[in-house]
Amino acid sequence: MYKNLNDIISTLAVTIDYEFMVLETSERECIDFAARLRQSIKLLTEAEKAFTKQATENTRFDDDTLQGKSARLRGVDFYAQVTETIRWSLDSKAVKVEMGDEWYNKRCTQGVVRSVKYIEGAHAK
Repeated sequence: MYKNLNDIISTLAVTIDYEFMVLETSERECIDFAARLRQSIKLLTEAEKAFTKQATENTRFDDDTLQGKSARLRGVDFYAQVTETIRWSLDSKAVKVEMGDEWYNKRCTQGVVRSVKYIEGAHAK
């Protein structure tokens, strides 16, 4: 994935001057900056997952309780608290089918969600 940490750092170098952004940045520049920032966050997330997997794949858990398993790993500058637990999730579609629309709608909340998709290239012009 990455050859070394310097590759990651140079790939993800982003300088943010908030005062400039607030006072002098156009809508178009904000869109471009936000898209580049999202790309950087994606790379950072991928790098974090890769490092975390490598660092924790051979974890031996010290504590094994009803709440889950726990271990503490030591780095040079940080500790990592690693836990494994059971996560429950609800199959909303199955509940809606089984209980019916009226029951389901009385017990659910709704909210507005705004999504932004950034498209790079000629389509943006």
